[in-house]
Amino acid sequence: QAQRILATVTLVPERTKNLQDQIDATVDYAAVAGLVRQIANASVYRLLETMAEEMTAQIVTRFEVKRVTLSLRKFALRDAESVSVTSVREEAA
Repeated sequence: QAQRILATVTLVPERTKNLQDQIDATVDYAAVAGLVRQIANASVYRLLETMAEEMTAQIVTRFEVKRVTLSLRKFALRDAESVSVTSVREEAA
């Protein structure tokens, strides 16, 4: 059964200097959001932890980021506003 999930993604781009205010010189945030949405919609995960780990692994692999922190919040519990899990991944050295 599908459940409402909210993703919060914090990126540390590889490049932050000399961008000359050019959008194409940095991470495509819309593409990152699209990837997160694609993974959430196309896959069946029983654990938020598994989904979060897959998302961070894909983001670090596909985009020029040094580090990604991703939190997933789920609103499925009657006695709590939400529950969440956070995954942090850094690029391979």
